[in-house]
Amino acid sequence: MKDSSYTFLICEKFCDYYKPGREEDVCGGYFFIKNFLTHRELDSLIKVFSLNEEKMLEEKLNFLCNQCDFRADGCDFYAGKSSTPCGGYIILSRLYCQIYS
Repeated sequence: MKDSSYTFLICEKFCDYYKPGREEDVCGGYFFIKNFLTHRELDSLIKVFSLNEEKMLEEKLNFLCNQCDFRADGCDFYAGKSSTPCGGYIILSRLYCQIYS
């Protein structure tokens, strides 16, 4: 089950695939972020590292995709049919780029 504070920061702000009412399904990025960051920590990281800016890691973060509820149903990004990943993936990719570039 999604937490509304995380859903706003991860899904509503970053995910093109977000649809209200699908609260039982979480992407791998959402799962990872919620387990390792508090809502305040996530909000601070987004602000401090300017994660709203367009910058993403080119390689796939497979450890996120392996935990994703949507992968079993055919994730377009993972299958290479779309260049747009989920919101959690975008946040973690941009954070990685900020830290290691």
